[in-house]
Parts: sequence; structure tokens; C-alpha cells
Amino acid sequence: RRGTTAYRRAVLAAPLLAGATLGAGWLAAQITPAWSVRYVAIVLPPLVLTAAFGLARAARLGFVALGLIVLIWIQPLARIDGALKPLRADVKSTEKGLAARVAPYLVPSDVVVVTQLEEGPVLHYYLHVPVHLATPAGPVSDPGVADWRDATDRLTAATPAVDLLPLVAGLHIGQHVVVVCPRQASTAHELPWFRLMDTHCRDWNATLASDSRFQPAPIAGLDAVQPGMSRYVTLYNKVSM
Repeated sequence: RRGTTAYRRAVLAAPLLAGATLGAGWLAAQITPAWSVRYVAIVLPPLVLTAAFGLARAARLGFVALGLIVLIWIQPLARIDGALKPLRADVKSTEKGLAARVAPYLVPSDVVVVTQLEEGPVLHYYLHVPVHLATPAGPVSDPGVADWRDATDRLTAATPAVDLLPLVAGLHIGQHVVVVCPRQASTAHELPWFRLMDTHCRDWNATLASDSRFQPAPIAGLDAVQPGMSRYVTLYNKVSM
């Protein structure tokens, strides 16, 4: 109330912008289910501005509050006693560790199938092995891009007989097929493409496991759903033509 007209407008605009953005996203998600919790980050800037307005007007109490905020963010005691293990600057994704575990089993021109579409480019980036990347919808022409165009329709139409078996038929004996699946099993409340990815994961693994040309070769620690893992991997060796 003590500020200028422009200042009062800014103080009101920031929380209104945050609320309207969040509300619009929620309403849109009721029409087309395309919401993820991480999207809440979009309202962080106006919320930070709102907090800044309050701290600026709180005088010395604002400095105390800001100091507490910085301590909570930095967590100095947890860093000193080793409870907080910050990630290295070069670790941008769990796929780096996954790729490091899988790469020694691969040879050039192996097939790597990623059932969660957006994970493909990241895994391909870290593998450093010239493999053929594919999704349940078929081979990926540009492994650096996750193609979301008509993704639900393409995943719905995909079948192992049409999109998997022709893909692996040309592999030579000794080559491999790797199927990378999300850890969590989907539920009826998940988005449609998550349920489709989970279905394809089960179907593709079942198809390869029952194919006499392929022999499962478990990768210890990666071949089952385990707590804390974001992905699990099944490796198949081609043993006959």
C-alpha cells in the first residue's frame, strides 16, 4: 500500500501471473491429458519476484529471511558431513550411467529399442557406440530428436510383428537387441502414451524371449525393476538365423 502505483501493479501482477498460468495449465490438462509435475517450474519466476517484493519491504527482517532461505538452499551442514552428494557438472542424466553399463555389451550396428520416446536421444548421445536406435513405432531416422508427432497414434498402431521382427531380422549371429524400459509400471491413471510404452515394453520383451533366434543375456543389476532405478534393460543375443 505504501508503494508507487507502478510498484503496486507489479506486486499484484506477479502472483496473479503465477496463479493464472498454473490455472490455465490445469484447465487445459482436463481437456487433453498432457500434464507433468515438472511443468510447475514455469511459475517459479513470478513466485520469486513476489518473494523479492516482500523481502524488499521487510527491512531488517527481510535480510534475516533471505539469509535463512540461502542456508536452506545451500545446505552447508549436509555438504560438510557428506549427507548431500552433489552431482558432477558433466552428469546431466541417469542415462549416462546406464549407457556406461550397457556399452561394453554392444557391437556396431546392434539395435537399441527405447520404449520411452524422449529417452532415445539422451541414451544415444551417451552410448558412443554406432547402434541402430528404434522405438516401438520403428527405427529412428534422426537419433538426436524425439519425434512426438502423432506419437499416440503411431504407438497404438505399432506391433512387434510389423515394427520389431523386420528390424532385427537382418542382425548377424553375435549381434544384440537391447530393450530399455521405464522402471515404473503404468496405471489406468497414467497418460495414454505412458500406458502404451509400458504395453510395448512387455510385448517386445515377450516376443524376443519366445523367439528361438535370440537368447536373453541379463545385465546384472539392470535387468529387473529395482528401487531407485529409473530404467531397466533386457539384452538379447542373436544365436541363430
